[in-house]
Amino acid sequence: MLDKEPDRIHEIRPNQRRPLLTAIEFGHEDIARLLLDRGADPTWPELNADCGGSLWQASRAGNRPLVELLLAHGADPNGHTDSGGNAVCAAKTKEIRALLEAHGGMLDPYDLVWLDEDDEVIRRVTADPKSAEHGCGGVFTAVVTKQKRDLLKRLLDAGIRVPRLVTGCQSYLLE
Repeated sequence: MLDKEPDRIHEIRPNQRRPLLTAIEFGHEDIARLLLDRGADPTWPELNADCGGSLWQASRAGNRPLVELLLAHGADPNGHTDSGGNAVCAAKTKEIRALLEAHGGMLDPYDLVWLDEDDEVIRRVTADPKSAEHGCGGVFTAVVTKQKRDLLKRLLDAGIRVPRLVTGCQSYLLE
């Protein structure tokens, strides 16, 4: 197909996904490699992933060879998926998380709440109060959803304030 119609590599299907993400989702390393060799870019935007969802999917599946392949082709370890965090947060294993971090991937305080890294949350937001706003709705939506009363008190004691308006993941606050 690509020999006859090379532009199909850019194609967004009706479900708003690209061929590379589908190949990654089903673990087809050979097809993913072909698509990348033909010019597919793992950072092309698609549904729920402004910087591409392939690396997030490979990381979540724990498929290290695909993670390495995507990183070698410029995938962004900090690219977020809607309500799913970035590839570092989604990493199935500590080894994949370390690999992504070695390529510049980072967890924000929002992600760290979900991973029960409360001391690191406090350290980060104290050093950079604006980081409390990162993630889906900011750190407070995760704290409320996880029912982390002690962390909420620590954040408030550290001077971090609840935002006047939560612009993302508002339904988490219903918890």
